[in-house]
Amino acid sequence: MRHTIQLILIMLLLSCSSEKISKEEKEQSVVTKKSSINKQDTELTDDCVFDTSTFKFTSQAIHKFNPTIKFHWDENEKRATLPLEDGDSLILHIGGCNHFSYWAKFRTDYSKFNDSIYLLNKAKWIAENFFDNGFDRNYVRFISDKKYYLENNGKPLMKSYSIRTDSLIQENEIYEGFYFMRDGDRTEIWIHGYVN
Repeated sequence: MRHTIQLILIMLLLSCSSEKISKEEKEQSVVTKKSSINKQDTELTDDCVFDTSTFKFTSQAIHKFNPTIKFHWDENEKRATLPLEDGDSLILHIGGCNHFSYWAKFRTDYSKFNDSIYLLNKAKWIAENFFDNGFDRNYVRFISDKKYYLENNGKPLMKSYSIRTDSLIQENEIYEGFYFMRDGDRTEIWIHGYVN
């Protein structure tokens, strides 16, 4: 009987000891997994070609336009919204990781949708005042020289224009063009380009 009790105690100790090892192994496994995830996050960030400080680049462009203008920064979308004259507004994003993007959406009164001269001039104004690194000059040049064409997108309340680029731009500069769209009581002008 005494041997039986000793044998049971030894078995209990061994099972507790193996449970303890299993717990320690599990905890170590969790630490290893967390370390691996953190390493992957770091590697993703380190893989960025460009500086990802979108707030810095966007706010610099805004303050270059008007040093005293107030704007709202949306951290989730990485873009700024700034109020302009006559109830107009501009949403702006500059920066990126694998693509350094210049993206703007200008919102104005819906009645402007049929005023092509106003819309084209405003698209040039956006590029000239908020873009840089050649996207400012080239967009103005492409629009002034009529190096764009209207695409048939089948949407009566949206006019999409593509750019005909030329040999004066760098190979890694992408001009996505611009479009004008009616959205409720507003007309929107979208303009976008990026370096990859």
